[in-house]
Amino acid sequence: MKMTGIRLSWTGLLKAAVLLAAATVGGLAFQQLGLASANILMIYILCVQLIALWSGGWLYAALSSFAGMILYNYFFTEPRFTLRVYDPDYPMTFIVMVAVSFITTALTLRIKNQAAEADERAYRTGVLLETSEKLQKVERTGEILRTAAEQLYKLSGCPAAVYEPDGQGGLRLTRIYPESAGERAVPEQLEDLRALYWVWENNRCAGRSTKRFPEADALYLAIGGREHALAVIGLSLSEKISEKRGKGPVERNLLLAVADQCGLALEKEKLNREKQEAEVQAQKESLRANLLRSISHDLRTPLTSISGNAGILLESAASLGEKQKETLYKNIKEDAGWLISLVENLLSITRMEEGALTLHLETELVEDVIQEAVKHLDSRAKEREISWETEEELLLARMDARLIVQVLVNILNNAVRYTPPGSHIRLRVGREGKRILWEIADDGPGIAPEDQEKIFEIFYTGGNVGSDGRRGLGLGLALCRAIVMAHGGQIGVRPASPHGAVFWFTLQSAEVQYNG
Repeated sequence: MKMTGIRLSWTGLLKAAVLLAAATVGGLAFQQLGLASANILMIYILCVQLIALWSGGWLYAALSSFAGMILYNYFFTEPRFTLRVYDPDYPMTFIVMVAVSFITTALTLRIKNQAAEADERAYRTGVLLETSEKLQKVERTGEILRTAAEQLYKLSGCPAAVYEPDGQGGLRLTRIYPESAGERAVPEQLEDLRALYWVWENNRCAGRSTKRFPEADALYLAIGGREHALAVIGLSLSEKISEKRGKGPVERNLLLAVADQCGLALEKEKLNREKQEAEVQAQKESLRANLLRSISHDLRTPLTSISGNAGILLESAASLGEKQKETLYKNIKEDAGWLISLVENLLSITRMEEGALTLHLETELVEDVIQEAVKHLDSRAKEREISWETEEELLLARMDARLIVQVLVNILNNAVRYTPPGSHIRLRVGREGKRILWEIADDGPGIAPEDQEKIFEIFYTGGNVGSDGRRGLGLGLALCRAIVMAHGGQIGVRPASPHGAVFWFTLQSAEVQYNG
């Protein structure tokens, strides 16, 4: 902290006069009590120290020392109430009094300044540590720059304006901290504009209190990356918010340290974003590779079967009986239906992943949706006993009926595919609070515990093989999960008793609105 020591104010002089008057009254009291003159001198020396400590200036201390000497001479030396002295020792006493006052004042001011500097260092250190902690917690660019502006304001006491790239080779003002500063935080003179773009292009600081563009009203700090500036923050030093911060080399170095921390945080955020993008791209490539691998492996069987059956019909149709032809036709139809179902799932899940599939939510009657789904089941469903029931006659739910039909078809066809002929498959729908709970239970072999949490992942098939010996691509249940979650519902599976599996999912319930 700097000592003013030069400026005087009427308020300060009045306070000093009050303290000196109090010291004089105290001296008179000491004299009435018969105490030695040295004690009265101590009162004046103490008064001068208090004035120096309170004012923080040498001029107040000097004036108080001389005023105290005159008051002591006037009230407490013979002849009293005059400025003359009879004792030849008094001049030396006065000199010693003033010297002691000056020495003690100097020590008092030094201690006060050291304490103030220690407080300032502690404050700066606290701001730097706080900056580091805050930057570790934020991740987005906007949050990082806002934190930097806030911390720079705390260090400098001056409004901070943040400038970011506008995508066209220029800069745009994105935020001001504090917001109450408004236009006062944005200098408008040409020198500031030149300093701003020089900092942006050279990734260094410039502006007020620097050697480059010193006539600018603001100090501009580059929020720099490894190669170039990522943003610029301008501190409007022309607005004198604080006497002690923002202008000296030490303060400027602290501001640069905060700017560097912010630059490192932005660089880290950029690297994390690039890493995430690379991981997403790698995941897409992996999904694509898995899809091609699965298609090339699992589609070969139905395609070979269709081709072989068609070849037999073309080459040996005349020698085949009607029952044999019907069997071949049936096999071709089943394999073609399986391929069609696969393609539909592929198209639907692709649209889901790309966000191109939009929901058309309407209030639908659950019974109608179930009946529509049963019409589209695999032909082998006739070999199983499929039943359904609803708790209420008019049970309504909010849904995109076309997509929920696809969910039911996928789950029911899975139950058909992985259960032997003659199995029972039961669909039950009821109300559960504000949700509609759908449950599809079968009495087949069930699902292994280690597979229950994974079967809704894309391309996961586990060790299950259908009753026809054919393994799926792991798309149907992944699509079901995507559709149900898009509806705001949940989906899962649990073991059935005594054996089998129960697939369940929830949708939002709906009420009938009556007008009249």
